[in-house]
Amino acid sequence: MSDIYDIIPANVKCFTYIDDIFLLIEAPSLEEIQSTVDRTMQRIEKWCDEWFLPLSTPKCAAINLSAKKEQPQFNPTISGQPLPWMQEVKFLGITFSRSNTFKPHFNSLSKKSLKKISLLKILGQSKWGAQTVDLLRIGNATVRSSLEYGSQVTEFAAKTTKKVSQTAQNSIIRLALGLPKWTPNPIVLSISGECSMSNRNSKRNASYFIKQYSLTQQTGVANTITNLKKIASPAVLSKVPCGDNLTNTTEMLNIQPNKIIPTEFPFAVAQSLGVEIHTSSYNFQGRSPNTQCTVNWFNDFRASIPVSTVILATDASKANRLLAIAAVNCRSKMVYSGGLPPINSVFTGEGLAIWLGRRKLVTEAKDYILFTRQHVKSSSPQKYQL
Repeated sequence: MSDIYDIIPANVKCFTYIDDIFLLIEAPSLEEIQSTVDRTMQRIEKWCDEWFLPLSTPKCAAINLSAKKEQPQFNPTISGQPLPWMQEVKFLGITFSRSNTFKPHFNSLSKKSLKKISLLKILGQSKWGAQTVDLLRIGNATVRSSLEYGSQVTEFAAKTTKKVSQTAQNSIIRLALGLPKWTPNPIVLSISGECSMSNRNSKRNASYFIKQYSLTQQTGVANTITNLKKIASPAVLSKVPCGDNLTNTTEMLNIQPNKIIPTEFPFAVAQSLGVEIHTSSYNFQGRSPNTQCTVNWFNDFRASIPVSTVILATDASKANRLLAIAAVNCRSKMVYSGGLPPINSVFTGEGLAIWLGRRKLVTEAKDYILFTRQHVKSSSPQKYQL
């Protein structure tokens, strides 16, 4: 569907996912909105005819998200059928309402959560029911995951509206642990060791937006945030998840958005020459309960390669407070190590460890073999240009 963007007018924003299309049209007057809507619908109909894609008119709807009291007096048409103006529409599981409050979205989640919690009560019968750990896992997987979905968008909702999420989480914990209803919420969270929904969503949002800053060249989210900070007042930014929340989080983690490592597309390392990368080619790369066997396997391998070949080894390990990386030159015994904030993934650590070995440990014009862990997505030796 990538070519659909070629037919969309310049002043129309198009969001697609598989076969779902969401069009956002902005204009200073309803007359311009109507003209743009008609032109866009005609182009989409023509595009669908060319690709033999029938439009499901009953699934299509229009919504007015403007804060102005003036209501549209026209109906968009598709295939000659008018589309109704709705008070709320659902796109990718998130309900957008006319009032922009997300209240219908959380009301729908509340009803679904109550049904799922009722099923958990059946599973938690005292005589034959599931254990506490299993109930928590099932509840988190079925109820909490749906409440967290789309938190980067639904964070705009008011605190009173979002209380539905915390209420559902507390109900799951009380049910699993057998706590009475009058148990205070802080004690419920403390006993279970769970994090509140607001803190969980803040972490998820911070991780998402930091990733967007890393993907500046591939996505426009980071540029949108930067432009928003230039024109929006502090009062407005305080209500936006990508505004003050991101700033406060990056300050807490001692992260500067302009120094976030940019993400680059992978390149074909097999086409370059210089260093071989092995992730699981030899016995000594796997975990073995007998350390001496691993040492013997490595010594046998070392004896089978030319003496001039230099062996590098890299690794990364993630803990609660630190993502540690290290690189070792087995010839010169040089070791470089460092740490990253735990918000980074172990995959990032593995990649940075390889970069560290390449940058710091390649000091001679020789052949190099680099051994790393299986987190790197490669199953065979690759050539790497250093």
